[in-house]
Amino acid sequence: MMFPSYRLTNLFAGLGCGLIIAIAVFYFQNYLGLEPCYLCMTQRVFVMAVGLIFILPQCTTPPQGVVQSIHYWS
Repeated sequence: MMFPSYRLTNLFAGLGCGLIIAIAVFYFQNYLGLEPCYLCMTQRVFVMAVGLIFILPQCTTPPQGVVQSIHYWS
């Protein structure tokens, strides 16, 4: 069974964290008019931190094909 790459898995997890935050802010807070409690605000901070941890490797490491072509030409 083929599993997706770590880059693709991290990308989907980071986008999922962003989707959770967007739902919390735009739907629950703005549309329904619910004010977040301190636990909710703390949870949002941690979800954003986890999302950043998932997305950060996407910005710093090149895809595997790029790494192989760099080593081939050097």
